[in-house]
Amino acid sequence: MVSSANPRTTSTWTAILSKGNYQFNKPFVMNSTQAIETFRLSPKTWNKIIEDLVLTYLQYLAKNGLDSINKPGNKRL
Repeated sequence: MVSSANPRTTSTWTAILSKGNYQFNKPFVMNSTQAIETFRLSPKTWNKIIEDLVLTYLQYLAKNGLDSINKPGNKRL
């Protein structure tokens, strides 16, 4: 039920929501060109992403020890 305080009708909401139907009918493709050009970013390779994750994990273990990830109540990385 649409509130009387809300000026939008059900048909208005249906029209707004139907604008997103393309996401279910076609593959969703993101274009990062503007972000790359604006912020001078470059995408990382999968190898670099995994390397960064593993390196951070190993550094955490070296600092805190293996038991630090097994104790109840400790936050995981």
